[in-house]
Amino acid sequence: MLTHLPKLPAPRLPRDSDKVIHFCAYFVLALIGSRSALSRQVKLTPRWLITWIVVYVIYGAADELLQGPVNRHPSIWDWAADVAGVLAALGMAYLNRPRESGSDSS
Repeated sequence: MLTHLPKLPAPRLPRDSDKVIHFCAYFVLALIGSRSALSRQVKLTPRWLITWIVVYVIYGAADELLQGPVNRHPSIWDWAADVAGVLAALGMAYLNRPRESGSDSS
């Protein structure tokens, strides 16, 4: 929501520090989504992973593009930070997903 409000005067931050904010925001968004899926016992399959990466990447692009009407400046680098956050969170969720116990060879 904050990305669609006109910018308020704020303290000057170090150059490109907003990329860290974009990364963290989308990391948390994707992590919450994956935790929600796990709480509903959805299996985190490769298909699930790719589907949600696409959803979040498109959402991030739309979020950037829709900033123009409120005199904010869309940035491909902000979007890239969004994508990196999504990939990090969903990659982490996928690698740490619960696995079904199959037949053990021991």
